[in-house]
Amino acid sequence: MAALTRACGGLLIWAVVFSLMYGAHGLGCERGWVGVPVAGTSLHLIVLGALWIAGLVVLAGYGVVPRLTRSTEEKPTLIDRLTTGLAAVGFISLIFTGGPILLYPACV
Repeated sequence: MAALTRACGGLLIWAVVFSLMYGAHGLGCERGWVGVPVAGTSLHLIVLGALWIAGLVVLAGYGVVPRLTRSTEEKPTLIDRLTTGLAAVGFISLIFTGGPILLYPACV
């Protein structure tokens, strides 16, 4: 069971980061973060951008770790391949689901 959880970890990380971004977007709209200027942009955009970048870094690291911890003589196991592949899927999914929030952080 632990191996399956490790293999699906990339998608689990994506789901957590997506939920955090979704929640931060709603909270920021409700609290008026769009109107708070920070470094030439809004607090809303800074918070969402920080969550997005942190998620991308974690997903990239999660996908690379199995390759770094394995010696060069060892062949990758199926779980290692699934972990790397699903982390890549989570990474790409986060780019496409998080990117538009940064481009259009409008509160309606």
